[in-house]
Amino acid sequence: MVGITINEVNIKNPRELQEIKGFLKDFSLTLDKDIDYTLSITEDGRLIATCSKEKNILKSFAILPEYQGEGLAAVMVTRIMDKLLEEGHETFFVFTKPCNKNIFISLGFSTLYEGKDAVLLENGLTGIEDYLKKIIKSNNIDTLKSRAAIVMNCNPFTLGHRFLIEKAAEENEEVIIFLVEEDKSFFPFNIRYTMLKEGTKDIPGVKLISGGKYIISSATFPNYFIKEENQRLRAYAEIDAGVFYRYIAKALNIKKRYVGEEPYCNITSQYNEALKAMAKEYEVELIEVPRRTMGQKAISASSVRGYLASGDIEKAFILLPATSAIFLKSPEGIELIEKLKRSHET
Repeated sequence: MVGITINEVNIKNPRELQEIKGFLKDFSLTLDKDIDYTLSITEDGRLIATCSKEKNILKSFAILPEYQGEGLAAVMVTRIMDKLLEEGHETFFVFTKPCNKNIFISLGFSTLYEGKDAVLLENGLTGIEDYLKKIIKSNNIDTLKSRAAIVMNCNPFTLGHRFLIEKAAEENEEVIIFLVEEDKSFFPFNIRYTMLKEGTKDIPGVKLISGGKYIISSATFPNYFIKEENQRLRAYAEIDAGVFYRYIAKALNIKKRYVGEEPYCNITSQYNEALKAMAKEYEVELIEVPRRTMGQKAISASSVRGYLASGDIEKAFILLPATSAIFLKSPEGIELIEKLKRSHET
């Protein structure tokens, strides 16, 4: 097409970014704050299409109606996938409305899970079957043996987390703990992994596995096409639970999943409800365990972060296993506490 130009948008330029936001607004879409790469297509200077990404997730995809069916979708998606390959990503994802599913299927994506309000598709050099084979091999998992599982974030690892793991370990020969890998928590993944590993090494039958790309963090689930918070939470919970049950639980012969009761966090509460609703369909027993309390209050990682941020170190340490407290007394831990205090002050 004459006059068509594909452009890399300077996302640090407020004027260029505002033009993309304004364009998306006409489609009732937004631009997620964590996008790291954006393309635009213009015709004689007029913006007619855009697509963005955050790490390996394609986002904020829009084309003017009169230009749809002209091959612009393939141009943008191919260009972004080339960028992802350059960055070393082997798997790419798209969260989108179900009505847009066929656009991405025509571009080589396959549907992982379709819910009422959102669908998750993947493409790339590797997929979920490769992920599961790698887990089974690297962790020496006997897939003929049934087991239990827990998904955790551990931001940081508390006595409440340990209580849930101990409960599962008492009732099952083997328990796999999937630690959410997405680094959108205050404590980085490598630190959360170390605290969890050190804090559970005395509990028999526990295997710790990085969650990888398929344990979906609520922080990763995009906002751009679902604005209403409760609807977005339901969509996230349905997709993440669906992927877990349909693929992970089936491949690893997981027959029980343990969760802690959630009196405080709306996201986790809705997630637990989605897990309950879908568990029977996939022949997995969902076990909701009452939270461990200290005094009359349930132990939570958010309370620990709050105490650390306000300087109440001793109150925080009461809620932590000795292994977590030891880390927080280390130079790296002290540096993180100071960072948390500064963020609290601002």
